[in-house]
Amino acid sequence: MSAPTKQIIVTVCGDAGGASAVAPVIRALRSANGYAVHALGYAEARRTWREKDIEFQELSESTTLDDAAAFLKRTDAGLVLLGTSMNGIDLEKRFLKAARRLGTPTLAVLDFWSNYLPRFADEQGRLGELPDVIAVMDDRACTDMERQGFPRERLIVTGQPAFDELTALGKAATPRQRAATREVLGIAADERLVVFASQPLAALYGADASNPSYLGYTEQTVLALLARCLERIACRAGQRMVLWVRPHPRENPAELQPSASSRVRAVVSSQSDGRELALAADLVTGMTSVFLIEACLLGCPVLSLQPGLRAADPLPTNRAGWSRPVYHEEDMEPALESLLLDDAAPAAFRHRQEEADFAVSATRHVLALIEAMLYNLPVPVLRGSL
Repeated sequence: MSAPTKQIIVTVCGDAGGASAVAPVIRALRSANGYAVHALGYAEARRTWREKDIEFQELSESTTLDDAAAFLKRTDAGLVLLGTSMNGIDLEKRFLKAARRLGTPTLAVLDFWSNYLPRFADEQGRLGELPDVIAVMDDRACTDMERQGFPRERLIVTGQPAFDELTALGKAATPRQRAATREVLGIAADERLVVFASQPLAALYGADASNPSYLGYTEQTVLALLARCLERIACRAGQRMVLWVRPHPRENPAELQPSASSRVRAVVSSQSDGRELALAADLVTGMTSVFLIEACLLGCPVLSLQPGLRAADPLPTNRAGWSRPVYHEEDMEPALESLLLDDAAPAAFRHRQEEADFAVSATRHVLALIEAMLYNLPVPVLRGSL
């Protein structure tokens, strides 16, 4: 008796965020009966999947629409599972077009609350080629996308799969594990560790007001302000600090070198495990990086530094009160000082985070969508958060 035929799923990711969101889904599909997954990675997704031990095939950035169609035909793909990218290559869009040509169902998984149109629009900025279904993080993202012209019937709220395990990890962390991580990182017991999660914002939105997309700040201006504030706080309090800068995968670490002093030691590195780094920190800072959301879910005190912001704040944890936003330069130093030197302030953050109703079933929700699409079942009504 022959074994039952497995459903073939081809997944394509290029950006780190999309690869992180899809990784738990790939893992769950591979551990379930009845599925075979061909994971195709390019650009930053390759590093992300290697770090997460996701087996994948490297995808050439020169892959054409015809190449994509040939691969889907050769593998007899039953569904194409996509991340979303904004890297100028956007091979996900080519596989989407190839799948549409072949009549193969398509599902995209969103990973963050911004840049919806560029993730899906064609070269003319039109939403002409959309996936059959888009798995969305929450109702807020769904509403924002609908306002921008996305058909409501294609948007299904599932939550964000990359966040499923974070709350449990944070609750399981112990002081001994934190101390061990700090020792490995070279952080002394009397040093305050401040992590800065950088992003290539100047490249994406411009470095000054001459660009209409300019946010009002860049990673460089925020990092410089942060370093100066920490220096003044450290001098007043007689406190030694470490400013640990974690570059985005698209950034050159050599361009992120904050000023250092005898009181504030600067480290620029992306080599450590991000979750362990956040749990070891006394404070996690950044602008709107997904790293800040993960730190919130881990139970860490988080400051979102966006001085001079000229647009809507996309960070959902700021709206929910799980992280603290700073929108004015003069407010940055007091906010930093209160969280670093007032022992009660981080505890208040953790209390709010513990009371929040975080969803931990986004991966299961996405799997339910995949099953419905493969077997022509009614799309389930799902509700996720983050």
